[in-house]
Amino acid sequence: MLSTSFGLAQIDFIPKKSISQIKHEHNLLSRISYPNPNTSIIDSLLQQDFNKFDSLMEIAFVLKNDSLYESRIYDLITQLKAPLSEKILLRTAQELSAYGKQALIALEKSSISSVSFQYWMQVVRILVLGYEIDDFLINYEEDFRINYRQPNQISPKQYFNLYGTFQRERIYLQNILREFISSSSYQVHKKHYHKLAIDTYQKGTIHHNFKYSLIQQIVKQEAFSKNEEYLNDYRLLIDKIELKEAIDLINFINQGSSNSYYPQVFLDLLSSKNEKIVQQVIGWSANCWDEKMCDEVKELLIRIFKKGSKVLKFHAAFPLMHDYDNSEAYNYLLSLVETKNDANDDTLYTAISWLGDSCHNGKKMSFRLDSALKNHLNSENQIIKRATIETYLNYKSPNVIEALIPFVDYNLDFIAKEVQKKLLSFEDKAFTIAKLKQYLTSEKGTNVHYEILNKLK
Repeated sequence: MLSTSFGLAQIDFIPKKSISQIKHEHNLLSRISYPNPNTSIIDSLLQQDFNKFDSLMEIAFVLKNDSLYESRIYDLITQLKAPLSEKILLRTAQELSAYGKQALIALEKSSISSVSFQYWMQVVRILVLGYEIDDFLINYEEDFRINYRQPNQISPKQYFNLYGTFQRERIYLQNILREFISSSSYQVHKKHYHKLAIDTYQKGTIHHNFKYSLIQQIVKQEAFSKNEEYLNDYRLLIDKIELKEAIDLINFINQGSSNSYYPQVFLDLLSSKNEKIVQQVIGWSANCWDEKMCDEVKELLIRIFKKGSKVLKFHAAFPLMHDYDNSEAYNYLLSLVETKNDANDDTLYTAISWLGDSCHNGKKMSFRLDSALKNHLNSENQIIKRATIETYLNYKSPNVIEALIPFVDYNLDFIAKEVQKKLLSFEDKAFTIAKLKQYLTSEKGTNVHYEILNKLK
């Protein structure tokens, strides 16, 4: 059994492999100067050797597991912190050490929870690196002392900061990479970028920084270019990768797609067995102005509305109402407003808001909708109450004016002003005046009601 008293246990080692990587990064960076307004650092490196792109990624992003998240490493680290037997912890340390540099970097970022964990962390480092102090240092002066506990002495990590040395270059490279992917020169290397995105998704959960700085840009460019071949490659991935990664990937495709383009992969995903995936794609299926795809989208949405689960039926109702003026979907949403209890009900709030969507702007409000909404005008749930007032504001008919009169001085000023504007602009001024006078006789009126009445006379 290893002892906590071994020679270098207290030193916060720099991994040997990381030093090799640092030298490699330095060799790359030494080819170029700090950013020149007239040149591009990324173009300079790519012109020399495009195969250096992967090294560029390592410089630009400090990531878990070489740009990817290796969940097993972090499961083992969690186990290493647990109060288990020495036999189990040694076996855990041995398994963890097999990940080499990846494990050491993950340990470096872990919060040290106990003396026991510090000990086992050093055991992993010993298993990976060995004992030679020269492996952990770039160089040192003659008066450098290994025992950094002595006054005025420093540890190897303090002597050479692994994560801070190229910080300026890393930030600049991240920005340049984003610009490069968005430029016309991206098309020249699109196959390489596509492979990078596919490989990354296949390996595991993607680090947040890497995903949004690079992978997102790649997928958006492919959608912007309407590259069906590349986008269809993501279809099988979406079924295999973690749900969160799949949802993000769907969102990236949508962000790059114009309103007049509906990707084939979205059409395919509307038939997915995963309800969360279908729900997400439905959310991006409104405003489908793609003449080649809209009929098929409509057909699938109707199938989901009629045969899908309760949740999917609800979500399919909006694009059917919004894009296809589907009366069955409209009546379904209206029925929810008529029957739902409004206490903390997100479904009711959403249904009311959808019935007040801009696609209904300027229409006459039906007696049935007016009757349903009046039940919520004085709701104790302020979110429901506000949504109801805003839905009324999108219609234009006498029953709208009558319903809005009590809210001319609503506690949200911008809504109150919209209500006032609605009353003042209604074509039948005589009707508005009559209803205002009727309301004032009930002794519920305020100075604002009198001001509007005077403006209408």
